[in-house]
Amino acid sequence: MRILTGVVFALTLFSNITVHAEATAAALNGRAELELPVLSIKLSNDGTGIIKKVTCGYCKFNFAKITAGTQVFVNGRKADVSQAAARAGKDVFITFDSKTAEVLTIRWNE
Repeated sequence: MRILTGVVFALTLFSNITVHAEATAAALNGRAELELPVLSIKLSNDGTGIIKKVTCGYCKFNFAKITAGTQVFVNGRKADVSQAAARAGKDVFITFDSKTAEVLTIRWNE
């Protein structure tokens, strides 16, 4: 029982340290990284658009802007933003500027 209690304590401590490290790293340089379990994306004909339901502890917005500078990566390879639109409803990672709400990268693995 003591061993089990020790293991649970260690896992709890490790997860708290990991969350803190991610939050600290995300706050650096005004960039934030977020995993979206369900991508809610809207694109216009020119390739710009928004990703809805983007929130973080220190952000003051609920969506992020997709611009001409937004890069998309599938399995580590550069892809077109239209492929991100086809990914709607599935999980992705995004990196965005936490001050301007501009999406820098959208990425996932298949």
